[in-house]
Amino acid sequence: IFDAMGLTSLLLVAAALLSAVAAAGAAVPSSQMRAPAYPIITRSPYMNVWLMGDQFTQDWVRYWPGTVKAIFGQIAIDGTVYRWMGPQQKAVKGGPPSMNQQGLPQFTATKTHVSFQDPAARIQLDVEFLNPALASKMSFEELSRPVTYIR
Repeated sequence: IFDAMGLTSLLLVAAALLSAVAAAGAAVPSSQMRAPAYPIITRSPYMNVWLMGDQFTQDWVRYWPGTVKAIFGQIAIDGTVYRWMGPQQKAVKGGPPSMNQQGLPQFTATKTHVSFQDPAARIQLDVEFLNPALASKMSFEELSRPVTYIR
């Protein structure tokens, strides 16, 4: 059905379409889809950390095979410390209260975004884990840095 030239052309078109979809990184509306895991740090097959549930304050983030990578996030608002990432420590009684997560995390091919509110609903905290792997204006040196940005 396809000669060698036709098959090559078909494969090139398919590769271009897949590249365009990956580069676009369209957001998945959180109201429509719950992911089995959310990417937090994804740099290589050997360095990746995922949120295996829906809530940032319920469990530790983990490497894909399940090994815990304890990353703890806190913020001080008007002199009061709140926890926005990581579970309540059993050994620490009366530790910082957790912020209320607003909905499911939203994610694309290169970032995960989540919003929180303090218990009094006065402050909103937006956190985004960004992997610059598909950034178009970065140099090869910048792209090779083993980092994930948190903004």
